[in-house]
Amino acid sequence: MRAFALVLAVAPLVGAACTPRTDEGAPSPEPPVQSLPPGASAKIGAAQVGETSPVPAFRALGDGWRLQAEGTEGLRLSARLQRDGGGERNATLVYDPGRAGAAPRTHVLSGTIYGDAGGADLAITVTLVRVPCDNREGEHAWRAEVVVEGGETLRGCADVAT
Repeated sequence: MRAFALVLAVAPLVGAACTPRTDEGAPSPEPPVQSLPPGASAKIGAAQVGETSPVPAFRALGDGWRLQAEGTEGLRLSARLQRDGGGERNATLVYDPGRAGAAPRTHVLSGTIYGDAGGADLAITVTLVRVPCDNREGEHAWRAEVVVEGGETLRGCADVAT
């Protein structure tokens, strides 16, 4: 009985000795930068096929451009296309299960990229293929192709939340 009581009495002291010290005057450490939204890593269940996008979020980037998208509801994603030197355009993408199944390890999303103040809205198609891809930011598991109505095609790499 004594050994048990001694362990319980000493256990809080051992834990206290291992607690890291904090300097109240020191600035708080910066939170880690996340490239994809928190919680964007769950797989979909069989009942969700055709109802929920298997691509909850992604980030695609290439020379002079970056596209980041995040799921909103169902098969829809809200996206923003940014270009080096300025210029951002918002887009709505919808996962296209019919076109995605045409090739293995491929996701296709299509939708509208919105024109800025008075500009025209254009059709946009994003194709993500799971093949290794390298660019200035390092290695990525996906290759991305973004086709904007009017003939513009952007190619680069992508990170996809799974």
